[in-house]
Amino acid sequence: MLERDGYRCRTCWATEDLEVHHPHYGDEEELRWEDLVTLCKVCHEAITDSIRERRYAGRE
Repeated sequence: MLERDGYRCRTCWATEDLEVHHPHYGDEEELRWEDLVTLCKVCHEAITDSIRERRYAGRE
């Protein structure tokens, strides 16, 4: 995925502290390589935090 994405974050185009994000969790058989995306650590944390907020909204 890093090579496919040109070793750049797909959100802010950073080239350091890169990670690979998968947008959904589930059975390994459900994971599709084309769903993976390269993000820098800062963007990855922001996106993951946003997903968690929506997923757990209203829970204590």
